[in-house]
Amino acid sequence: MKRNTVLLIIGVAILLFWAITTRNMAVNQKQKVEQLQAQVDSLQSENFILQTQLGRYELTLEYLEKENPKAALQASNYMNHETE
Repeated sequence: MKRNTVLLIIGVAILLFWAITTRNMAVNQKQKVEQLQAQVDSLQSENFILQTQLGRYELTLEYLEKENPKAALQASNYMNHETE
């Protein structure tokens, strides 16, 4: 009888340890997912800002090509060859 009680207590302790460990792993995974989602959101916002700025530069260069082709060529050559 005492042996069964000891085995039962050991079994319950093992199950309790397993349940707590599994719960902690799930909480950690949820926190990691939330952290990564926040990072993705931040990168998407930053990418939007940079894409908008890039579009403005492209429109400005197109305008300059119409208004002053020589200056547009100089700006394009500088951007492509002098800023690396």
